[in-house]
Amino acid sequence: MSMCLRGGLAGVVAALALVVWFGPYAHGRYIDGEIVDTPVYANYLTLVDHGQVPYRDFAVEYPPLAFVPWLAAWQGDEPEPVYRRRFRTEIGLLVALCAATVTLTSVTLRRGALRSVTAGVTVAAAPLAIGSVIAARYATISLDTVRYQA
Repeated sequence: MSMCLRGGLAGVVAALALVVWFGPYAHGRYIDGEIVDTPVYANYLTLVDHGQVPYRDFAVEYPPLAFVPWLAAWQGDEPEPVYRRRFRTEIGLLVALCAATVTLTSVTLRRGALRSVTAGVTVAAAPLAIGSVIAARYATISLDTVRYQA
């Protein structure tokens, strides 16, 4: 399969992931009654903004690298709903990137176009199957990918 076709398949799957994330997933029953951890993340980041050091000055229930996606969406002291929207957007973009990567990896491993697109679409559609938990959890991406590819 040509490099152009591989990129095209990955692009289509990434676009589907974005449509799913910012379309039906961003509205209605997926957001109503949403289970969120972003208030916890925002609290940790506020403590860091005020000079405290995680694990030394305050307990953190997540591993150190969990701070990477939290910080990427953080703009300083702001209302939690604003941070939650920004964090949700970041996770949506990461889901699209993950879906494209799964598709490219599968094609590169010569799994065939249909199987590769199916793998990517499974990742892209996962938010609809999992529900609101996925929007506010940093561990979303790796779990979807590992579960499908295993």
